[in-house]
Amino acid sequence: MSLSRLNDRYGAHDTARVVEIKVTGERRDITQSELHGLAARHAEQLTAAGVRRGHVLGIRAGNSIDWLVWDLAALAVGALLKAFPDATEIPDPEKFVAEHGLALLIADDSVPATVPTVVRPDGVPAAGAVPPTAEVTDRPDLHSLVYSSGTSGRLKGLEISAAGTTYVINRFIDGF
Repeated sequence: MSLSRLNDRYGAHDTARVVEIKVTGERRDITQSELHGLAARHAEQLTAAGVRRGHVLGIRAGNSIDWLVWDLAALAVGALLKAFPDATEIPDPEKFVAEHGLALLIADDSVPATVPTVVRPDGVPAAGAVPPTAEVTDRPDLHSLVYSSGTSGRLKGLEISAAGTTYVINRFIDGF
């Protein structure tokens, strides 16, 4: 299965569930078809905000269903998701967005939402929020950008390819 078929595959499951359990014990679960619907709506919202193929969306928020929805929506519109560690401090969002070449930043409450390019994980980007000058990356196989300390303990940026992600998904499906 390819990444482009991923949405079609999980969108057809109306009994399989995605579950989020917070540290507080609060539980949220939705069906995969509901997840598909949320991701499709977010993809439409991203398009209305001005996001297009090759734009980079930053995300600095805790792991959640909302995080997953943004990831799937970015995939649907051809944008790249750049995941920042939870400890990343962002005192000046406008400067941070510019320094990292982001079209939008999805960020939790610890980041000031003082500019239109900052969206809460459960929020909606404003129509036209992406400036026309937002950088576009032209690397078709690049899927996402993440940070990891690996075994070195030092944070490093990693580029995740679509081919690599497809390989892992197919290995999982074969194993399951």
